[in-house]
Amino acid sequence: MVYEVRATHNDFDSVLPDHRESKSAGQERFCVGPEIDSDWVPPTLIYSKGKKKIRPNIMSYDQDSAFTADSEAIQRLALDEADWCRLIRVTADALDLRLKPFGPIEFTLWAVTRLVDAIDRSRTTFKPYGDEVLSGSPDETWFHRERLPYEGLFHHKTGASTRILTYDDQANSNLSFKQRYEGSGVSGLTFVPLGNVV
Repeated sequence: MVYEVRATHNDFDSVLPDHRESKSAGQERFCVGPEIDSDWVPPTLIYSKGKKKIRPNIMSYDQDSAFTADSEAIQRLALDEADWCRLIRVTADALDLRLKPFGPIEFTLWAVTRLVDAIDRSRTTFKPYGDEVLSGSPDETWFHRERLPYEGLFHHKTGASTRILTYDDQANSNLSFKQRYEGSGVSGLTFVPLGNVV
């Protein structure tokens, strides 16, 4: 099964760029994929407080275009050794939900850099907008097994979509990212079934 990987929104804190100044935000916004400018810095951030008082190890960055990870998550998931992501230390000024200065915040941006094109287009039904945006139903989306990376996370090449996905095969003797995450004791992610594998 292929899963969409999301942060647990609303329950936990998250950070997102302040898009009110669209021109400057557009120039500074983090771009997903393998190309990340070495001098990239985030725009002003809005710090969204979640319902729970405990900060998770992993939080959403910019509506799940990337995540933030603390040192415990980096160590337990061996993110600093992974070739499918990049860790970027960030210090930025933030606003709270009422758009008042929150103060500087420090975090490690966990950027997934791997892009994959594994959709079986002969079987898959797409939503009728955008450039092949992934369907939200596991019964409508099909992936080629041989094109899916088993280790870690990946973005799928689907035009307007910026979803982060992972592949988990119960028959594989190696631990998938989903299985490693679930055994790590790290908090902040959820896995939503997205598609079938052929």
